[in-house]
Amino acid sequence: MQAGGSVQAPVVEVLVRWCHERRLEPVTVVAPSWEAGMQVARRVAERLEGRACLGLQAVPVEALVERLGGPALAEAGVRRLPPWGLEWLAERAARSVEGYYAGVVERPGFARALAQTVALLRQHGVPPERLEQAASASAPAERDRWRALARIYRLVSESLAPAGPWHSDGSWADGAAVWWAAIRETREGRAPERLGGSTVVLWLPPEPFAPQHLWYRLEEALAHEASGLHLVRHPLDPEPLRPRAGEVRLVAASDEVREAELAVAALLEAAREGVPFWRMAVIVRSDAGAWSLVADAARRAGLRPYVPGAMRPVDSPYGRALVRWLRLLEEELPPAAVMAWLAESPVRPERFGIEAGRWQPGAWEGLAMRAGLVSGLAAWEERLQSAGDAVGDDPRWPDLERAARAVLDEARGFPEAGDWREMSQACRAFVERTMVPHPEREALLDQLERLEALDEVAAGGPVSRLRLRQAVEALLGAPSGSEGRFEQGGPAVLTGPHAMGCSFDTVVVVGLNDPGWPARHRATAGPLLGESDMERLGLAGAGLRGAWEARREWRLFAAAVASAERRLVASRARAEALTGRSRVDSPYLAPLRAWTPAGDSRADGWTREILDAAGFDVQLARRRRRDAEPYLKRRYPLAARGAMARRARWSRRLTEWDGLVGADGTLPATLVISPTALESYARCPRRFFFERRLGVMPPEDPEASEGLQGRALGSVAHRALEIFFTRWIQERTANAAAQGQQAEWQRWLDEAVSQAVREQAAAVASMPGLARLQQEAVADALRQFLMAETERLEQDGWRPEALERSVEAELTFDEGLVVRLPNRLDRVDLRRDPATGRPVAARVVDYKTSRSAPDPTRLDGGTSLQLPLYLLAAARYAELPVEACEAERVALREDGSIDRATLPGIRWAAMESSLRLAVGTLARLILEGCFPGAPVTGRECENCPFRAICGPETWRQARRKADEAPLQKLAAVREQAK
Repeated sequence: MQAGGSVQAPVVEVLVRWCHERRLEPVTVVAPSWEAGMQVARRVAERLEGRACLGLQAVPVEALVERLGGPALAEAGVRRLPPWGLEWLAERAARSVEGYYAGVVERPGFARALAQTVALLRQHGVPPERLEQAASASAPAERDRWRALARIYRLVSESLAPAGPWHSDGSWADGAAVWWAAIRETREGRAPERLGGSTVVLWLPPEPFAPQHLWYRLEEALAHEASGLHLVRHPLDPEPLRPRAGEVRLVAASDEVREAELAVAALLEAAREGVPFWRMAVIVRSDAGAWSLVADAARRAGLRPYVPGAMRPVDSPYGRALVRWLRLLEEELPPAAVMAWLAESPVRPERFGIEAGRWQPGAWEGLAMRAGLVSGLAAWEERLQSAGDAVGDDPRWPDLERAARAVLDEARGFPEAGDWREMSQACRAFVERTMVPHPEREALLDQLERLEALDEVAAGGPVSRLRLRQAVEALLGAPSGSEGRFEQGGPAVLTGPHAMGCSFDTVVVVGLNDPGWPARHRATAGPLLGESDMERLGLAGAGLRGAWEARREWRLFAAAVASAERRLVASRARAEALTGRSRVDSPYLAPLRAWTPAGDSRADGWTREILDAAGFDVQLARRRRRDAEPYLKRRYPLAARGAMARRARWSRRLTEWDGLVGADGTLPATLVISPTALESYARCPRRFFFERRLGVMPPEDPEASEGLQGRALGSVAHRALEIFFTRWIQERTANAAAQGQQAEWQRWLDEAVSQAVREQAAAVASMPGLARLQQEAVADALRQFLMAETERLEQDGWRPEALERSVEAELTFDEGLVVRLPNRLDRVDLRRDPATGRPVAARVVDYKTSRSAPDPTRLDGGTSLQLPLYLLAAARYAELPVEACEAERVALREDGSIDRATLPGIRWAAMESSLRLAVGTLARLILEGCFPGAPVTGRECENCPFRAICGPETWRQARRKADEAPLQKLAAVREQAK
């Protein structure tokens, strides 16, 4: 093999000459893969410069077999075995056979092992009689095993289209039957009709399959005179290994993740040189983990990779939702998993009694815990009937109860067992009832219909929910499509078999580690058959890794290297990303090193980026284990601190690494802190420390600039209300309402909203259309609120007298502790005595742009302190007793609806002790410098902006330290301050 050129050039020359000489005669090219076939057809068309070769078709071997044998099976009325069908058939056969395997039929994995054994035997055309002969000739100790396997194999074979010289009896076909049908069709001279032409070019490696594979019988039939075909063999043999590319680089990455990133970096470098992405490829090891790492790295770089076989229905939201529902039924509806399923699945809101956008999985999971919901259908029904007494006063409970009852109804209506038709229809009906219409849903319904055919495979017994889930997972787990389109936009991410025969400008081969490449899993003779068993059946070496498998791996690697026309980058990972275990170089790397240009500055630059002293020392420290910390402390003090921090985080003691920073000297007697900050501390002390003490800014959200988002939207509403009520207070007269002053309120409001939006210009995106629509929505919502609010003020006798006023409340505790609580009150209303003009009642109104207002009488473990503390602020502002005051929270929704929560002062006496416990305990913990990562629930960590700093295990680490005094105090507040 000479350097330069394309591996496809020889076959392209043959096809171009054929098309020039026999332009109207069809020709079928049997290519190593679909991708190679498409490239060859494209290059032939480019060479012909518009003079088309009619009938040129390039197909892989599997497609050739399907075109020859598939129509024959269909004409004979034989249908394809559905996914998981062979396992079901093998299990039903094993259940009906007494003897050796009876005790393990129910064991997980037995049906799969039996199906793999049956498939191997049928692939090689072994009749059941041969197993019966082996049983007769075996020792007495082995005779029962052989006889049981022979009877099971005979039952399975009688239900499928027979192997060998295929004929139709109307039964089901498996993969082997399609091959035998293709062989029979070819021997009987029907191949030219099936292929649309009589010329076949075999462009394949010399040994594309194992020596006993059915391909060689088909190839013999294709070459036979009776086939009516003209067979041209043009072998694809990339040996000896010698890169065709003029530039070869070797890259050593620290781990597999970095290796994928460097592979994408090589593609981007080639793109900067003008190479189109569709002329690039990354060739990976033959496992899903390898190509998913590269595909994810490509997506993060903004590329649209082509990944063959990456699309599976089970990965779609609809397929995932169905499989998770079947698991929920098996587990009898665990509440937390049900809440997560409702939140993440594309369910119909009207079916579960919940409006779109109002589902709150975190809050409702806590509400379900308070309601006592536990696993079990009977427990759900019992707790739902009695939960109203415990949580009936929570405004969210009606929505949750409707959703829970809908889930319970669906679970009761789903059959526990039945035949495949009944279970398939139950799944289809469930999907249609509960999931929103979408093309993916319709595709899922079509797939589920295939399960009904399993009744014809092995009828005569009920199908449990477990078997149904296994069948659905197998059905939806089969690849149904590829991500992206080949040679149309993005680079290709291919495995070795997919890349065989392909040709690209730039190729990156990743994963050159361990015994071989593409590091195929070691095959076995059969889960239920050993090497001696295979020899007895005349299949010595079938399915075992031997000399042929080694040659195949070598050819796959050689073909991957030969697919690069201009630049080849080969990379390896020095260690495993998760464990740090050192990786061994592939033996295929040695010949590549011999072809790497010496002194290549680019290769040296890439090597220096990864093979530096720090990376070497970190890997060496991992191997030293117990001595790693002293070693790192000497070499890298910062790395040692990281190791110490990780160890301390997982210990059972609170340390400085957990946020126990301590106090400087004597504790101060006074703490000045806002109610909002106290609530933040109660939710998670470490997040409070980051935000309130260190001033750490969360990462910017690029989508937050698209219009008025989050706090900016609330600020606009607050500012607009302040402007409006300021004017309303100033211009209101005693008879204003009766003299038509209301006619001007709408104009005042529009002007107030416009001014508020202008003042929040920094929060408005570069998308003025979106901001304008939000501005109109805010104005409409505020208009509806103010029309009702002003009328309510007139009727109840309240008069707004202060807006955005700062008032400080104060609580005094034992040991001289004073907690000063500055409040910025949105609005203060007073009710005065008509005779004296002195205030007789005060009310604080707090605006929120949240979805709902919480229960004002609950402190929620210190996370809802504002309203009780507003009572103190109102009393101080009006110089009135707390009992004469009110605190009201108004939740403004974008649709104009209002949710009010009012706390009257008469409730102060009942709440004061709990409030003092919460405020006093939280204040002392803050003064003591205790800021551990202790969120209320682990779910709060999932959406925390500081998750990257804390790590994903913060909540679990806090639970290990639950016996520490600060965390016990915090737990007491959460438990007692309800």
